Amino acid sequence: MSAKHFEVVVIGGGAIGAGLAHSLADRGVDTALFEADHLGAGSTVRSAGGIRQQFSDDRKTRLAMESRRLFDEYAAAAGDAFDVCETGYMFLAQTDAEADGFREDATHQRALGLDVDLLEPMACADRVPGLKTDDLVLGKYCPTDCVTDPGAVTRWLGERAASMGVRVSEDEPVIDVHTDGAGGDVTAVETPEATYGCDAVVDAAGVWAAHVAATVGVEIPITPARVQLAFTAEEPVPADAPFVVDIHERRYFRPADNGRTMFGGANVHDEAPVDPTNYDTEYDEAFVEQTVSFARKRLTVGDVSIEDGWAGLKGLTPDGDPLVGEVDAVPGFYLAAGCNGHGFMLAPALGRALARRLDTGEWGDIDLDPYDPDRFDGDDDGTEDAGFMGVS
Repeated sequence: MSAKHFEVVVIGGGAIGAGLAHSLADRGVDTALFEADHLGAGSTVRSAGGIRQQFSDDRKTRLAMESRRLFDEYAAAAGDAFDVCETGYMFLAQTDAEADGFREDATHQRALGLDVDLLEPMACADRVPGLKTDDLVLGKYCPTDCVTDPGAVTRWLGERAASMGVRVSEDEPVIDVHTDGAGGDVTAVETPEATYGCDAVVDAAGVWAAHVAATVGVEIPITPARVQLAFTAEEPVPADAPFVVDIHERRYFRPADNGRTMFGGANVHDEAPVDPTNYDTEYDEAFVEQTVSFARKRLTVGDVSIEDGWAGLKGLTPDGDPLVGEVDAVPGFYLAAGCNGHGFMLAPALGRALARRLDTGEWGDIDLDPYDPDRFDGDDDGTEDAGFMGVS
């Protein structure tokens, strides 16, 4: 016997799950959100907190622009719970091919109404004092990109959803999803506490989404990859500098709190799949060495020392696009995962679109059918690293 019946159960209390629960509550959909740990405890809280709109395809750019608008809407409602800081994002190109890609992207982004500038190397240095530009070809800058505290945003979304009637259960993992026989509709979810009936389940468990999907016999192509970030004790860039991404070096930096600078990326040639249930959450010496080398290459700095940091995970898919929508083999079972490192920044728009789909059967202004979880034929077991450092 089910403890209670919900229209929708969301599994995973990261930015996507919490954002979806908030959007469902806004539509008056009877919803429950289950998180195995606490809200934002997984990949969300280990992200760099960037919110950019510069993507290489129109669909993601439109989603990102909508998310940017929603982040402002959330911040206005949240009071002092978190700030959205409009720092801008600047991408750096070292080759002619990379620069040509910037020019093409800028054309598409401007056509969608996004404010982007192409910058000569010296103009990049004007925006980031101390930036070394001798090997740069071009920069691309969007002043309305921003940063925020991903953990604080996610907690606020969950709390706001709860205040709107969502059952938000932390420290209550879903251990099974029940269906009406093989190939049947979703009927319930089971936790250590109880079994809850439902009409639909959304697997928003991020890099853990495959474990949830396996309970209904579904294999999904999400490969967890380890990424790291670290904070310098020094302040190599000023507090008003933009978020800077060097796409050739596959690394980034931005101002952080207490006068520090955040550096991030992954160990070069080391993005092997990892077990999300058992991975090293600490940054390692190889990453420190590569970060210090990058800082000295890209910035005019003296000593560089790392005083803090961590490692997190991003979920890669074969084509670099998310998995969003209903799984054909299990009616009522939906995915909202595999965002290739873009989950936090796209969460508001993805959550709003999926909430509308669950409520009305339609996506709304941005068609997400190309993100159909069933689009792969199973032959492609590789991944395209179009996560944060893949730029797209």
